[in-house]
Amino acid sequence: MGFLDDVGKKITTAGKDAVDFAKEIADTAKINSEISEQSRRIENAYMEIGKKFFELHAGDHESVFDEQFGIIFTAKALMADLEKKKAGVKSGAARAAAGKTCPSCGQPVEEDAAFCKNCGSKISE
Repeated sequence: MGFLDDVGKKITTAGKDAVDFAKEIADTAKINSEISEQSRRIENAYMEIGKKFFELHAGDHESVFDEQFGIIFTAKALMADLEKKKAGVKSGAARAAAGKTCPSCGQPVEEDAAFCKNCGSKISE
């Protein structure tokens, strides 16, 4: 029975090793996750510092920041233009969905409406 005892011990040892290895992997993954979370917190804090610096010094910053400030100013202008464009797309889609609009205020009205619910203007046939 010595052979079977040796096999049993080897299986038990291998099982314990596998469990230890799995625990090690799980613990490492948990620690890596916590490290990543702290790294995200730091990056968010850096971004907040930068945002506050920009807001406080948009007109009087040091020349070392000219490129970054230029990028921000350009991006903000583009975003404003895109927001206007988006509003136009949305209002156009609403008019198209409604099919009929008020001649006074431009709001969508129901096909069989006699008056605009928004401004009260008479809707012509």
